[in-house]
Parts: sequence; C-alpha cells; structure tokens
Amino acid sequence: MVEKYILYTTNVFTEALPVKYETLLKIIDQLRLEAPEKQSSRYRPPLTEVEKINAARSRAFIHLYLKVFFGILDFQAREKYIRA
Repeated sequence: MVEKYILYTTNVFTEALPVKYETLLKIIDQLRLEAPEKQSSRYRPPLTEVEKINAARSRAFIHLYLKVFFGILDFQAREKYIRA
C-alpha cells in the first residue's frame, strides 16, 4: 500500500489527493511505462527519487499532450518532438 501511495503522490505528507489529480497521475504514470527499455532510466527512476519522478512525469505529460491533440501514437515519434 505504501509503494502505491508513493507512486501516485509527490508529497508523502498529504493525506489524500483530489480524485481528478490522482486519475491524471495514473494516466501519466502509464505513459511513463510505455517508454522503451533504453529510456527506462529517464522515465522509470527509483521511487525514492522524487525529483526524478517529477521530471519523468513532466515529460510524460508532454507525451500525453502530443498523443491527444496531435494524434501521435508512437512513443519514439513523440520523443523526437520533446528533445531539444
């Protein structure tokens, strides 16, 4: 139960998150899991490193935007737009 809580929240001290935000985090975390193995260090950091998880979620949020608004379904194709 604790691992699930840490996975979906960024602040261990909050008791509960609003349902919509928790749903968004679940979607973003699922997008992070779509990352290929060669990018696993960028998108799947250890659960103990909160800053790296937040960075991975930020990138995954951009993936969500590109997937929904532009219909880019391939992860690698979306990644090309994110890299600067």
